[in-house]
Amino acid sequence: MLWFLIWSVLVVVAAVVLFLLVRRIVRGGLAVLTEAGRASERLGAISAQVDRLGEPAAAGPPAVFDDPAELRRERDRRRRAARRRRR
Repeated sequence: MLWFLIWSVLVVVAAVVLFLLVRRIVRGGLAVLTEAGRASERLGAISAQVDRLGEPAAAGPPAVFDDPAELRRERDRRRRAARRRRR
């Protein structure tokens, strides 16, 4: 009778430990899947942004016949603006 009681306690304890381990693994797996979903959303947003950055800018009319002095002033203005943004 004593051996039956000892083995019963051991089986119950093993079942409780197994339950706790499985529950921990399942919760960890769900957390990983949740973070993978969030990472996928972020990656999609970043990918869309990279695609937009890769598109060529809308080109205006050719500047072949424009005033060279005006074009230089425009170029210098853009360079100054870029320098200010870098600082």
